[in-house]
Amino acid sequence: MASTKRRVSPMRQRGLSLIELMVVVAVIAILGTIVLPTYDRYITAVRRADGRAAITDVALAQERYISVYQTYTDDFSELKTRAALDNEIRQVGSTYYSPKQHYSLAVTASTTAFTITGTRQPSGADDECTSMTLTSAGAKTGTGTKPEKCW
Repeated sequence: MASTKRRVSPMRQRGLSLIELMVVVAVIAILGTIVLPTYDRYITAVRRADGRAAITDVALAQERYISVYQTYTDDFSELKTRAALDNEIRQVGSTYYSPKQHYSLAVTASTTAFTITGTRQPSGADDECTSMTLTSAGAKTGTGTKPEKCW
């Protein structure tokens, strides 16, 4: 039996040409310019959701607290122990943060009202929504270049 293998001359062996390589690089660059801004907007939205969820958790704890003690409190430790504030609210030093630490949290309270403010961390990371606020009356406000995007 004769062998049917053909010998390929060195001139016919091919790999990637420079043009083909440049086309692949161009396609990757075009996809990168489309995908990266979309990914950045997604990450920003997820971080804002972290802040909104934390603020809402604190507001719910305030409502549980007033139902028992007939007053609101600005003490996070009171909310954690007496009003079952979510343990994912993190304390670093004297500052409280959202679960993923994208927003620092502050509460001001009187006997009849409270205001919870979440401030973006690190500051300057999201110019469109630098802080968001929720009051006991349910008013939701934000600060930044596009505060309507906060809530």
